[in-house]
Formats: sequence, structure tokens, C-alpha cells
Amino acid sequence: MIKSIKYIVMILLLTGTISAQEGGSVYSRYGVGYVENTHSGRRLGMGGLGIAVADADFVNLLNPAGWNKLQHTRLELGVRYEGVQLDDGDQQAKHSDASLSGLTIGFPVDREYGIAFTLGLVPVTNVNYDVIGTESYHLNVELEDDYTVAYSGTGGLSKVYFGLSYKTPFDFIIGTKNF
Repeated sequence: MIKSIKYIVMILLLTGTISAQEGGSVYSRYGVGYVENTHSGRRLGMGGLGIAVADADFVNLLNPAGWNKLQHTRLELGVRYEGVQLDDGDQQAKHSDASLSGLTIGFPVDREYGIAFTLGLVPVTNVNYDVIGTESYHLNVELEDDYTVAYSGTGGLSKVYFGLSYKTPFDFIIGTKNF
């Protein structure tokens, strides 16, 4: 009996999750844009597996406790280039964009106690749209008029963060950063 209830609850949760995704991206409903998953090529190359990495050469935003390994000041700067070339046989279009995709700096304060301080500016979302539509204005049958409406916007959300790591005397490492 309890097993069948577990299955029913699991099916209800899964179908609720599936129906919540109908109608496009959840983020576009709130106007915040696409969520940026990474700002550095190194983290992108790890495929999201860097949560447990404690590396002396890497300021890992996913694991603040790993900053205790920093031996020297580390500066990470990300630049993103996006290029698209479209061709439909009749027309061609090329679009490209380059932008700063994040800046982080981490430095050790006390190597013996694993105290390190980091701060940075990283993107959270990215918005870039340009929509042109034609609409009609109908006051009455004799006064019909078409007009063009253009919506465009760029930008997004970024966050400034800072954080600390500390190694306790029992080799238990604590790391924190503001969210």
C-alpha cells in the first residue's frame, strides 16, 4: 500500500514538472533573459564537474572552501565571443558579438590557516532581443491603419560577490560567499 502511494506521488510530481515547462523558457516569462551557467572557459571545459575541486590555480565559484589552497594571487578574466553565419541560398547574414564575461580575483591572506579572500563580478543572465511586428488599428471600417512596433533591449543581471575560506585546526575547511 505504501509503495503504491509513493509511485502515485512520484508520478504527480513528474507530471507537474513537465506541465510547468510548457510555453517556452521559464526565464523569459520574468524578463530576465537566459541564465549564464559559466563565465570562464576552464569551468565550461569541466562541464560542471568542478564543484568538489580544490585547486591552487583556480578560483572556483562553486566551491568556496577550495580557496584555502590558493598560494598566490589569481586573476581570472573571461571574454565571450559569439559568432553566427546564416545562409539560406539567397541571402547571407553574419552576426558577431564580444563581451566581458566575468572578472574574479582571489588572494591568500594567511596560507597556514587557509584564509583566502575572493571578489568578482560575474554575469547571471543575458538579455538581447530585437522584435519588429506589424499591427492594425481599427477604429471603424473607414479608419483602418497598419503600423509597425519595434521592441528591443540588451543587458542582463550581474552580481558582485566576495568570499572567504578558512581551515580550522582540525583540517575542517569552511568557505562562504555572498549570493
